[in-house]
Amino acid sequence: MWLLEVILSIIYWIANPNLISRDCKSRLAKWIKWSGDIDLFFVCEGSGKTTLADMIKAIKIYPNPAKEELNIDGLSMANCKAEMYDILGNLIKSDILQTGLQKINLSNTSKGLYLVKVKDPKGNPLKTIKLIIE
Repeated sequence: MWLLEVILSIIYWIANPNLISRDCKSRLAKWIKWSGDIDLFFVCEGSGKTTLADMIKAIKIYPNPAKEELNIDGLSMANCKAEMYDILGNLIKSDILQTGLQKINLSNTSKGLYLVKVKDPKGNPLKTIKLIIE
C-alpha cells in the first residue's frame, strides 16, 4: 500500500508543481535522494505535512442518499471541481469548489443514481463516489 501512496504522491507532485514552494521541492528531493526514507510527503505553504492519501481521505461527500443538497468538505485547495454524471455517463452538473464546506444544490436534479467526481484544479481525479438522490 505504501508503494501506491508513493507513486500517487510523485504523480501529483509532477502534475501540480505550483502547489509546492521551490524551497519545499528542494528539501523534498534531497530527502528522497539521501535519506532513503520513502515516506513521501508534500509541504505546501501554510499547510504543514500532508500526504496525498491524507488529502484524499480528508474529502468528505455527504449525505448519501441526498435530497436537496450535497455537502463536500475537507478540500485543502481552491478551484477544485465537482462533476456529477448520470449512469449513462452524461455530465449533469459541474461546480467549482473552494476550500472548506461547499454545498451543491440538488433540488432540480431527478431522483436516481449518479457519480460525483471531485477533481483538483488541473482536472486530476481526487475522489469519486456513487450518489443516490431521493
